[in-house]
Amino acid sequence: MLGILAVSGLLAAPSMTSAASFVLEGDYLKVGVNYNGALINDGLSNTGINYDITGTKTWPGYDFLTPGTPWQLYSIGVGGSYSPISYFSGGGAGLTTTDTSSGTTLSALTSGNVTVGSTNVGYSQTISFDTTKAIINFRSIITNTGNSTLTNLAFGTSLDPDQDVYAGGGYATTNDIPAANLVTATAPVTDWTIGIRDLTGGGIPTVLAFATWPDNPYAMLNGGVSANLAPYADETINMAWAKADLGAGESWTLDYQYSIAETKDTVVGAVPEPSTFILLGAGLAGLAFARERSKK
Repeated sequence: MLGILAVSGLLAAPSMTSAASFVLEGDYLKVGVNYNGALINDGLSNTGINYDITGTKTWPGYDFLTPGTPWQLYSIGVGGSYSPISYFSGGGAGLTTTDTSSGTTLSALTSGNVTVGSTNVGYSQTISFDTTKAIINFRSIITNTGNSTLTNLAFGTSLDPDQDVYAGGGYATTNDIPAANLVTATAPVTDWTIGIRDLTGGGIPTVLAFATWPDNPYAMLNGGVSANLAPYADETINMAWAKADLGAGESWTLDYQYSIAETKDTVVGAVPEPSTFILLGAGLAGLAFARERSKK
């Protein structure tokens, strides 16, 4: 906590604009964030992950989430039950998201409670990226706000990439697991690639058929590429983590990145960068939970 406060003291106070949804716009990325922390994908009015290769904010550019009916989601599992949260299908009614951007770092903080089966858990998520880069940092924190130990926990993040559509291609991408902590999707026409990289350790990368709606984090934990899928198809890329138990009052923190680049080699060779604002977001989330508990 001292480290977080020290870092926070060095930074300008972030804005705390609350909205049902909003867009974070940098030079290379334009990212739509929903009230529940999921990324938006409803056509050109609110973009999901819009990428401009030139860095001159030329939109719509090429969107990794639209058109079509794809999604970006995260899903929380407790005791075998799970709660998927996305813009496309909703979820996370007890969550709110605020714009915490400051200076050249754009960020959004989501916090509140999520119902998973018959269990309520605290959840916070920080999204951040530099205006001059195309790497989105995520930190997700699940907190056991009850009095009993939670068992068989799972967390997964999923993305259906369609970045080739605006370039004259289709919805299919070439999908791969080039490393134990990385899963990628490459567009055959543009060669543009998006990857999900695990920074926590223990993450399981998967490629799953879009038709199966893989919003179950326990299914994501099976690992690998489904045997009946071709490397080039309309599929989702996913990363999931498991935890045996979480005691009362304890938290589980997960760090990961979405990396966007012109080629797969660039994504594979990217060096994870420090995530200062993720630490700041975690501090803000802690304050949010403290305020909520004081109200009770």
